[in-house]
Amino acid sequence: MNKFFTLIGAVLLASFSFGQVVIHLDNDPMVSYNGDTVFVVGTESVVYPHMHILNPNGTAQNYKWKRVIIDSTPGYTDQLCDDVLCWNCTGDPWIRPLFISIPALDSSLFEPKLNANGSAGTAHFRYYILDGTEAVIDSVDIHYTTTVSTDEITKFDYKLYPNPANGMVSLVLPEISGEVKFVLYNMVGSEVLRQTVVQGSNNINCESLQNGVYFYSIIRNNELVETKKLIIKH
Repeated sequence: MNKFFTLIGAVLLASFSFGQVVIHLDNDPMVSYNGDTVFVVGTESVVYPHMHILNPNGTAQNYKWKRVIIDSTPGYTDQLCDDVLCWNCTGDPWIRPLFISIPALDSSLFEPKLNANGSAGTAHFRYYILDGTEAVIDSVDIHYTTTVSTDEITKFDYKLYPNPANGMVSLVLPEISGEVKFVLYNMVGSEVLRQTVVQGSNNINCESLQNGVYFYSIIRNNELVETKKLIIKH
């Protein structure tokens, strides 16, 4: 088990009553994702978020995981890894066959992995946390987006400026064929902006976005051309 009950953990747990769990991303430990949706975008064959499940109770608790497929591109397979094992999630729904015991104020790795098996597409899974009686006590949704590796498609030259950006960003595209989209994601992987762009100069309005680090993707004909960092600083 991983001892995540630090000062940050104590702050998170203050708003939770006993009997529950706390679901959080490893890179965003101050935020609870109980009942929320996590967006994961990747170009690799296997994509997954780095997460943990925290037991806020004063005693050890037994838990199981349950995975339900809301929507998925055909041919995808998945696993759910914890501190004990990486489980192959076969069937719908899938339930962890054995309980996992998490000590008081301790945590377990909770890593839902999607294998795209070489196909670009999307999947939406819901993961339930079950208590020792196999009753549902919480859940989190994971929305996966997998794209073709940038090594498998032909890149094209483009210009994006300024970076860091203040309010408006200019994207200049060469003469190209097909549909091209500019998609912007925050640090958690949530999509915050999507715009269809054309040959020549395109203006992208980022005035409503908060200061911080973002990642933009250029997508042509549903294939990822490139993903890079964009800093917004008003």
